Amino acid sequence: MDFPEINPVLLVAGLVWLSAELSKYLIGLVNDRGRKLFDPGGMPSVHTAVIVGCTMAIGLSEGFDSPLFALGAVVSAIVAHDAFRVRWAVGTQAVRINELSRRAKLPPVVVWRGHRIREVIVGGIYGALLAWGLWALLHW
Repeated sequence: MDFPEINPVLLVAGLVWLSAELSKYLIGLVNDRGRKLFDPGGMPSVHTAVIVGCTMAIGLSEGFDSPLFALGAVVSAIVAHDAFRVRWAVGTQAVRINELSRRAKLPPVVVWRGHRIREVIVGGIYGALLAWGLWALLHW
């Protein structure tokens, strides 16, 4: 049975995702934050690492002047903004909701923080560099 060829962009994105999750877990252990694998928030931003890594792989595959790379760059900016601004705001609101819920004797909501800007920046750099390195290995 012949196996279909693996899409190199998906392969790079998957490897960046796994690597970023593992590095976030290890950083959490070193910093004694008691992180579990695949917890939201923390250093680096896995969402940002994956989308930037995928975009980098598209650029390396299709060219950095291609419409597909341009789309990836725009989506990367949206994901990074969401990880920093929107998800952080939602986590802050959850903390406040829990403060109000305690007074009303209601069950608390789960608080999942987003990312600090440095976590998003590091995630983007991590994703781009790892994707570039993986691409070089795949096409050696």
